[in-house]
Amino acid sequence: MCGNVWEWCADALTPPGVVPQGESPQNVAALGGSYLYFSRPTYSYIDREFASLSLDPGSRSDDIGFRCAADAGTYLWERAPQWSQDADSRQRLLTVGRRFGAPAVPLLESLTRRAGAAPGLSVLLDGARS
Repeated sequence: MCGNVWEWCADALTPPGVVPQGESPQNVAALGGSYLYFSRPTYSYIDREFASLSLDPGSRSDDIGFRCAADAGTYLWERAPQWSQDADSRQRLLTVGRRFGAPAVPLLESLTRRAGAAPGLSVLLDGARS
């Protein structure tokens, strides 16, 4: 988790060794560093500690954000039926598949083998294989 902003972490996702500390027991952790935080490593192998901030949950700043994530298989399966099948859409799906690359092939193969698989999933797979 290293990027443009510190990332809020839910308690259950806070890595071992990161304990939000501060005046309030409600404080939460933000991890990873930000574009404003370049003078210290995001992880210290010597101390075995992640760079973290202890923040009140109501804190706001230009360099604090969050990351949205979803299960790739579920996401693709649910949305693929909505994808258009025209030539422009096919080209875009091929391009996305190429960006996914070889690591996506096993997932895309399993999705395309399911009964009722949307045609766009095969196009993504073709792109990932190329």
